[in-house]
Amino acid sequence: MDWNDAMRMAEQRTDGARLPTRNESALLYAHLRESFDRSSWHWTSTRASGGAAWNQGFDDGYQDSDDLSFEARVRLVRRFAL
Repeated sequence: MDWNDAMRMAEQRTDGARLPTRNESALLYAHLRESFDRSSWHWTSTRASGGAAWNQGFDDGYQDSDDLSFEARVRLVRRFAL
């Protein structure tokens, strides 16, 4: 889905789930990359500019910015205190 749809989906959740930030996505790659589809980009909530946002690749850890209309995967996350 595109970034705006991903953000709307996260906003509609009532359980605290949201799109991870760019930094959180890097941590997900470092620790849980095998849990993600490695063949697709995944959106983050971090904008790169007015018309673009950052996404995360789970095959090589690369991050890139794309136009908000780009179709990417979405994985919502929740924070919890340790």
